[in-house]
Amino acid sequence: MMIEAHPWLGIEWPAVEAIASVLLVAGVGVTLWGVWETRRAATADLELARRQLQASYRPLLIEVLRNGLITPDMEAIDNPHTAQRRVLPLVLPLHLHGADLFVDPRIVYVNPEKGYVGIPLRNVGAGLAVVDDERIEVRGLDGQLEDVTVDRPRVPPGETTRVNIALLLAEGEEAKVFSVTVPYGDLASEQNTDVTVHLRRSENRWEIDHLEHSPTRWGHARIVPEGHPARLWRRFRS
Repeated sequence: MMIEAHPWLGIEWPAVEAIASVLLVAGVGVTLWGVWETRRAATADLELARRQLQASYRPLLIEVLRNGLITPDMEAIDNPHTAQRRVLPLVLPLHLHGADLFVDPRIVYVNPEKGYVGIPLRNVGAGLAVVDDERIEVRGLDGQLEDVTVDRPRVPPGETTRVNIALLLAEGEEAKVFSVTVPYGDLASEQNTDVTVHLRRSENRWEIDHLEHSPTRWGHARIVPEGHPARLWRRFRS
């Protein structure tokens, strides 16, 4: 049987069909590659848009300046000790173990004898910061975490909060450095972050050495060393 040739190409029809099949497969491949590239570009654009949107409401907690302004959101009052008003006109009242204490709302307050730690933080981010007081963690101290309170669990941009921690320290505990990890996120719980505040004793006062920010580590323990049951004390602020 004689196989006819294509009238234009001058080659046999089976060869023409084979070439057509190859071209068809190549065309499908190019089309699929184009679809994949389009999808990849669209995914990248969506991810960029998501990150830009999240940046518009991302919170960021940092330390409060020791010599900064005492702002109304700190809820400070006139110093009841008139002799000290020239140096410190406004103070923060704390009710601890039946004794009224008045501290500078801008500074870290650590009382080893009472086992009390107070850390002020300011939200310099673009969105509301929601502090998770159930997973605040203390490291570097030998003792038991008794209670944690946060003055303002929801911190608007530009405003401050204060983390208050009660500790039952082991006898003879004289650490000069320790850290407190405060988990927080945005209102939608999409951007969860840990801020770890590293504290050190400098001469006769405690101060913030540095801060670290990292993605939240789930499953924080509230107990300072592990294995001690948590007990609750009353809140410090009335």
